Amino acid sequence: MDVFVEILLTIFGDVIVALLSSIFDGRRPSSPDKQLARLFGFLIIGLVAGWVSVLIFPAHFLTNPTAQIVWLAVSPLTAAFGVYLFHLLFFPRDDRGWPMVHAATLSATIAMWRYLAL
Repeated sequence: MDVFVEILLTIFGDVIVALLSSIFDGRRPSSPDKQLARLFGFLIIGLVAGWVSVLIFPAHFLTNPTAQIVWLAVSPLTAAFGVYLFHLLFFPRDDRGWPMVHAATLSATIAMWRYLAL
């Protein structure tokens, strides 16, 4: 039962991160160069957010080592799916590709930092 609660709390955190990244991603179209610069920015933000999250909560949310490794792949997928749904509901005419990549990058960076730091 504890594993399910841990997974639900972690998914909830990733969805919040994905939605925040989607809000800051901007809806206006921009060139691939600007999108890559944003991708790098989300990578830096993810590193800082991961570092701060380790300082605030210095323990793994998932206690099972196998679940921790699996979460490294599930976390970016969850974030990308959350952004996909968010854009589908609120911005149906806008492109969803780059915002999904940005959210997945942010989520993967935070998850990787937490995994390696703890």
